[in-house]
Amino acid sequence: MSGSAAGKAFRNRTALAQHELHFGPNMTPMVDVVMVILIFFMASTAILGPEWFINAHLPEDEAVAAVPDERFTLPDIRLEVVLTADDAGDARVTGFGVTNGTMAELVEAARAAAPDLTAGREPTVVIAPGPGVAYQDVVRAHDACTAAGFTRVGLD
Repeated sequence: MSGSAAGKAFRNRTALAQHELHFGPNMTPMVDVVMVILIFFMASTAILGPEWFINAHLPEDEAVAAVPDERFTLPDIRLEVVLTADDAGDARVTGFGVTNGTMAELVEAARAAAPDLTAGREPTVVIAPGPGVAYQDVVRAHDACTAAGFTRVGLD
């Protein structure tokens, strides 16, 4: 044998020797857990744009709102649209001169009433859904009022 091979010591390859060469914590499980949490939060986050929200004028706190001088202002016009559910689960509408009507009748009555009711003032339309009324019908009533030209539409 050559002299250089005889003088060189071989490295110990046992499990204990391999463990002693390793230093510091094992980061792989921590990275795996962080990635799983990140993917969970990304998947459960709702990406909402402005088209997902209804612009509703909700009442403000009366203590904060300024009290107008009644001598110089006309009283606000408050119109109420009441939605009820019939036995079949369909929405029945009362408001704008319609009594126990359908949603199509509300659309036509709101369009017909809009020019007459504004008369220099901005009326407030309040939609009051009853128990059992589907949210879709509330949205349709809100859309009918805004399509008719009412800008102050709120929910009760």
